[in-house]
Amino acid sequence: MKPRNGWKQGILDGSYAEERKFRKPLICRYRYRAYMVFQMVKSLFPSNKKLTFLDLGAADGKTLLALRDYIPSGDYTGVEYSAALIRCTPELPGNVRIIQADIEDLPSEVRDCKYDVITALAVLEHLDDPAEAVSRIRDMLTVNGFFIATCPAPVWDHMAQRSCLLEGDHHTHAFNRANLIRLFQENGYDVVKYERFMLAVIGFLPYIGIPVSQKLCFQTDKIVRFFRIFNGLFVNQCIIAARKS
Repeated sequence: MKPRNGWKQGILDGSYAEERKFRKPLICRYRYRAYMVFQMVKSLFPSNKKLTFLDLGAADGKTLLALRDYIPSGDYTGVEYSAALIRCTPELPGNVRIIQADIEDLPSEVRDCKYDVITALAVLEHLDDPAEAVSRIRDMLTVNGFFIATCPAPVWDHMAQRSCLLEGDHHTHAFNRANLIRLFQENGYDVVKYERFMLAVIGFLPYIGIPVSQKLCFQTDKIVRFFRIFNGLFVNQCIIAARKS
């Protein structure tokens, strides 16, 4: 399947990689996503298990490299459509590789492998047919593997688009809790966990020049999430799904 209009419009170029070197909001986003995945992996797998990772929409590889800092023993593969972004990839260690490919039409060198953890971080909302992509990816998970996906909460995403905080970004789909869970359940997965993350006020601080540590983000989310009444204040969503046996 070749990329169609929505997915093409979601492709970012080399300027995005340059901005991720100095723009605090972009740095905060990719580092926090990596930290979130790290925390989830810790809760899902034994600490001594060597894991294989596949990151869909790997951009310039910074998220993968940040995750590798937390889990050095893993084996990491990233898939990115934009050749311009791949050219901006920093030097990669031996256990990290990034392949230029279309997420919706993965090559055999990726498709024929099995992965313990597959991530799609802020990716599903860009795809023309996320259901088909999720369905195809299911069989690439190991028996005890997990798919971890994130996407923005629709209300906050709309506000960010209107206020130009996500200038240049293009989202083909908007997922709320119900249709995000249904996306996975209807395509051969059991949903293990769903939660909101990134408290709006914390997420806004980098936009005014105040850096925020990943630990602070995570701990704040954990505390505020306990009070379910505040769920609407989280700007992002995360889902963990396992292949149905």
